[in-house]
Amino acid sequence: MNFQPKLAHQGFIIVAIFVAFDLIFSLFVASLLSDLQSSLQQQRHAKRVLQLTCALLIDEGRIWLSQTDTPIGFGSVELKETFTKSSMALVHKLPSVADLPAEQKRVSRIVALSDDISLLTKRYFIEKQNRQSILTSYYIAVNDIFNAITDLNSYESEEIDKYEKQCAESRDRLKTAVGGGVCINLVLAVLLIIQFNQSTARRLAAIDDNMKRLAQNAELNPTLPGNDELSRIDQTFHEIASERKRVEQLKQEFVQMVSHDLRTPLNAIYGFMTLLSEGAYGDDARLRERGKQTAESLDRLIRLINDLLQLQKAESGHVSLDIAPCLLSQVLSLSKSSVEDAARRAQVQIQIAETDLVVSADQDRLVQVIVNLLSNAIKFSPSNSTVSVVASKDDDDFVRISITDQGPGIADQDQARIFERFVQVHRSGEVSKGGMGLGLSICKMIVEAHGGTIGVVSQADRGSTFWLTLPAES
Repeated sequence: MNFQPKLAHQGFIIVAIFVAFDLIFSLFVASLLSDLQSSLQQQRHAKRVLQLTCALLIDEGRIWLSQTDTPIGFGSVELKETFTKSSMALVHKLPSVADLPAEQKRVSRIVALSDDISLLTKRYFIEKQNRQSILTSYYIAVNDIFNAITDLNSYESEEIDKYEKQCAESRDRLKTAVGGGVCINLVLAVLLIIQFNQSTARRLAAIDDNMKRLAQNAELNPTLPGNDELSRIDQTFHEIASERKRVEQLKQEFVQMVSHDLRTPLNAIYGFMTLLSEGAYGDDARLRERGKQTAESLDRLIRLINDLLQLQKAESGHVSLDIAPCLLSQVLSLSKSSVEDAARRAQVQIQIAETDLVVSADQDRLVQVIVNLLSNAIKFSPSNSTVSVVASKDDDDFVRISITDQGPGIADQDQARIFERFVQVHRSGEVSKGGMGLGLSICKMIVEAHGGTIGVVSQADRGSTFWLTLPAES
């Protein structure tokens, strides 16, 4: 079975991948930052120790110079106070600052030597008979502490250089990590987009293609595998399509039943009522009037059935067209002849502009469209008005036919739906003119079957212009 996670689960997986990567990346960057911070702290520590050792070297240098100028300078109170207050304070501050194991050994030696120097200083003032020996030991101790401080100074300088190198390496690693993280994020996003496109987007495209196929009455694609939301939508869509086919089959059977089982007897009854209205079965005026009324009702019913049959054929794609070059002047003349009686009764004139244009169309179907549009124009035109018909070149490939009346016009909100089935739009100030609202929808299907278009331009109280375009004969 082809497993397909639900859309919600897919979204959770995508988010979880990014969160997991960002968490790991954040921990890695935090580790690098910690290393960098540690190196910086060690560097600052080494610099503080170095500052103390440099101060000690300066004081020891001053003491050494004082001893050189005054070999028995221990008798100088100023020298004693200088060493005691300055150097001793710095020496005893070292253990609290230089607290690393590698530093403590050196610091301990410096402190010990400092204590020895302090002791020798006291002995020099107390033991006057051994001053020369004490002075010699003092010189040695001062030299040793100077060397020890110099050694600690060199060690801290090396530590500073080492930590500076570590900081530089940590910064480089951090830059590399950030750059790599951004690149990996981009690659990961691209891969997830590709995966989403191959799964969700591709499946949505399949559903969209099925919708188009259903609209065109074409065979649908196979159902999508899986059990996610899109698969269930596609399965439901296939079920709807199957049900639509079943309904379509029932409708065709109904149309066939109407065609064979209703139209034939209705035609027979219509013929009988026509003969009755013409006095073939007696000269009773009352029977003739009733026969005439019944014949007219039957005629409307038969035309309605014919319209339904024709509409059904058009919807099923079974409209057969005999396409041939058609001279528009002849088509318009035939159409005018078909509606002349209705125009005479409505006291409406039909004016057709001369034209020599030729279209590529089924002449009978085109006459049917023009007759329907002319009939509507006559129906909604006031007495003593004119319906004009004009044919012109729309562009190099199409011819435009316009039929204009002087009726009440059509509201803007009704113009978009006037070509729908069973829609009757009552024009401004008009009562219902009869009909079932199928004529314009049949006209639209016939025109579109020719590859043309049909529409209307109208303003309230200024009449309407119905137009259609058809392919010009090349």
